[in-house]
Amino acid sequence: MPQRQPVKTSFPKQKADSIQQALKELLKDLECLHSITNLSIDQKLSLEDILQKAVECIPPGFQYPEIICAKISYLNRSYTTNNFRKSKWKLASLIKVKGNDVGSVEVYYLKKPVQKIEDPFLLERKNLIISISRQLGVVIENKLIERELHIQESTIASALDGIVIADLKGNITFVNDAFLRMWGYDQKDEVLGMSVLEFWKIKSGARNVVTKMKKEGSWMGELEGLRKDGKFFDVKLSGTMVKDKFNNPVCRMACFHDITDYKRAEAELKKSQTELRSLASHLLILKEQERKRMAHKIHDELGQELTILKMDLSLLKEKLPTDQKNLLDLTRSMMKTINKTALTVQRISTELRPRLLDDVGLTPAIEWYVKEFQKRTRIKCEFSTDNGDINPDIKKSTVLFRVLQEALTNAARHAAATRIKVSLSTKPDKLILKIRDNGKGITENQISSSKSFGILGIRESVLSLRGKMEIKGIPDKSTTVKISIPLDKD
Repeated sequence: MPQRQPVKTSFPKQKADSIQQALKELLKDLECLHSITNLSIDQKLSLEDILQKAVECIPPGFQYPEIICAKISYLNRSYTTNNFRKSKWKLASLIKVKGNDVGSVEVYYLKKPVQKIEDPFLLERKNLIISISRQLGVVIENKLIERELHIQESTIASALDGIVIADLKGNITFVNDAFLRMWGYDQKDEVLGMSVLEFWKIKSGARNVVTKMKKEGSWMGELEGLRKDGKFFDVKLSGTMVKDKFNNPVCRMACFHDITDYKRAEAELKKSQTELRSLASHLLILKEQERKRMAHKIHDELGQELTILKMDLSLLKEKLPTDQKNLLDLTRSMMKTINKTALTVQRISTELRPRLLDDVGLTPAIEWYVKEFQKRTRIKCEFSTDNGDINPDIKKSTVLFRVLQEALTNAARHAAATRIKVSLSTKPDKLILKIRDNGKGITENQISSSKSFGILGIRESVLSLRGKMEIKGIPDKSTTVKISIPLDKD
């Protein structure tokens, strides 16, 4: 049986050469793009270095590299091959980053390589330059992101406040140097992977913070931190849930500020303020005691002496002969002077310390003083109270009475008021004194001025009783002073 001969196939040599040439050109494309890719992943190269080296990778990707030159433009800078010059045989493509034109890639033939064709650039080469421009767009965008991330990392790393990033399970994935110093650790490896709950004195409190961050998205407040050596310190924490562009949580980030010194200074300041207010309250008591002593002394002793003098003068007048008209007139004049002096003594002693305040209480003392003030200044005054039985202890009564004196004096001196309303009322837990005038109205600067000693005195007196003072002025209309003092036992 005759053997079967193999079938011989013929493949045109011209077609094979064409395929081989196409494969060579495709290989050039791939090598060009691969070279640019390798440049982009080299962390040691800057964007400027990459663009300069990339432009040198372009000519080998074309059919006649020896007569090819190229230029890459990015923003206001250009990167060219050594032989660069423009010619009429040009191929160009724009570089886009996030849809915006940021530069271009230009390729020129320095001379026409084939005389028979008008355009020496093959279609494949046009596709290549488009691919190069797209790849450079990606490279530039990645480098910009990398640069921004580097700036952010450097900023976070050098921040004075401690910064922590934790995954959604609460395990730490990043800390900066300030956090390590704050908590007394030497290396980041010591804390990476640890639960955020381990750094706080009260774990339940920290757990509540995590729960609130999950629910509300953020949290700000104060906690006690637990250092590596077991010591506690005060921390101000500001935490937030970090979300992606689809609003899905991806991690937690928190900033910490050591407020130990601030809290210590705050405590010392509060202690100092408390001591100063206690001293001011004590001085006020001493001052009132001295006022009371002087008022009684003036009223009793000087008043008694004036009474004796008046009696002696009356006796003298009775002894004088009726024909001594000049002496009789003189005694009558002296009697008037003594009476006037007695009234002055009574007024001075009352202003120092009204006996009504000690004998019958606050409400009658205020009512009397308002009437006397109206007589003396001709300013119309009204007093009202919702309870005639208001009778706070002598300390509260004294403070409220002195506040009233100061407020009315200020209204007469500075407000140009023609009408003043005073009210004294009680609430279940506090006593309220309100003074309102129709004057020109106190300004905010006058209220807050360190030179407004009258207001400062009122404020400190009220604060010594754990009370509140409100002063409100309406320009060209009124000034209202409102004092609230708690009625609970000291």
